[in-house]
Amino acid sequence: MTVSFSEQNWFIHVVRRVILWMFVLLKKKDFKFSIKIRKINFKTSKSLTRMYISIY
Repeated sequence: MTVSFSEQNWFIHVVRRVILWMFVLLKKKDFKFSIKIRKINFKTSKSLTRMYISIY
């Protein structure tokens, strides 16, 4: 299971982007919308992680 440095960086970048978006949406008053987005983000990040792991 060898992960190249650039691919690892890319994955970390994606995760950071998702977390950043979650924070931005949390700060907004529209909580229902932010919760919906957070659920979607969580699902996509989970599937992304699963996809990422299944490659190796």
